[in-house]
Amino acid sequence: LFRSLYSTDPTFLPFESGVSVLGFGENDTHANTNLSLSHTYSITPTLVNEIRAGYQKNLDIQLPVTPITSAQLGMAPAVLPDMASISISGEFSAGAGQNENQVIRQTTWEIDDTLSKVIGKHQIKVGGSFNPTRMLYSDLFVQRGVISIQSFPDFLLGMSGAQNGTPYSNLNQTLVGNGRPTAYPNFNNFALFGQDDFRVTDRLTLNLGLRYQYNGQQTYGDGKMSNWDWRLYPKGIPPAGGTLEGLDRKSVV
Repeated sequence: LFRSLYSTDPTFLPFESGVSVLGFGENDTHANTNLSLSHTYSITPTLVNEIRAGYQKNLDIQLPVTPITSAQLGMAPAVLPDMASISISGEFSAGAGQNENQVIRQTTWEIDDTLSKVIGKHQIKVGGSFNPTRMLYSDLFVQRGVISIQSFPDFLLGMSGAQNGTPYSNLNQTLVGNGRPTAYPNFNNFALFGQDDFRVTDRLTLNLGLRYQYNGQQTYGDGKMSNWDWRLYPKGIPPAGGTLEGLDRKSVV
């Protein structure tokens, strides 16, 4: 038996969340693919096997519309060439949102098998499943930069404290993100089970079973994943003033 399902939902948003200037919209795509295949066959009159396989892919793409670049405004770009997100308290906000540039792709396979045997009043089932998942997660968080300004006069001036003769800049806050924007987490899960449907009487059946489920730890497909190994960290107590002396890369694995 084969079943399939595919859906896609492309969407255009004229305004991003938190953006009030027309022209900074968003193109979204949500797509799903599901495939399943199953086969049930009799080995003997009292022994039946069912094997199933499945495939699922979920895709979410979130792309902001950024018609203006930093260079066109006379600004040095952050990480991406598009203009920074600029917000003025009580006035307006323009530019792509801080967290509106994402691609999430999750692909999952599954194969499982169930063997059923009838022995007198017992229907015994044993089986297992294997369920690997592969993902791509990309998030260009604040890589265009973010500028927060308290008032419209501050926006027009845009000076540092040294330039405007005060201890404070006209820019209330600036923020930019860098580093690795894309990750490839993987998971491998499997399960084993045994079950006995014991028909005690015509009106009473006991369902007895045992299942073992293993949900694998996250790994990265490209090997670029770090973690902390406490066993490798220096065990000495740092002085009151604090120090990082003795801390080296051996404790990061």
